[in-house]
Amino acid sequence: MFLGLVGESVASKGACERAGVVGSLLAWFKDSQDDTSQDCSLLREKMAELLSVCGAHSLSGSDLRKIFALLRTLGTPHPR
Repeated sequence: MFLGLVGESVASKGACERAGVVGSLLAWFKDSQDDTSQDCSLLREKMAELLSVCGAHSLSGSDLRKIFALLRTLGTPHPR
């Protein structure tokens, strides 16, 4: 439901940007990466969708650094 509301309007995406939703989601991803439960996996999928919608509107330099740091901790190879 929240994802639909955010995705439908630029004003909602801007409000998420001002509220720091992307940074909060990235922090949550970092804190939840050790949880392997099925419920957490489903929640991560939904949060990734929300992150995609909010991040498509605007990403700060610090958000990009957090994304790359998170990818490094997950062992994702660097694209060449």
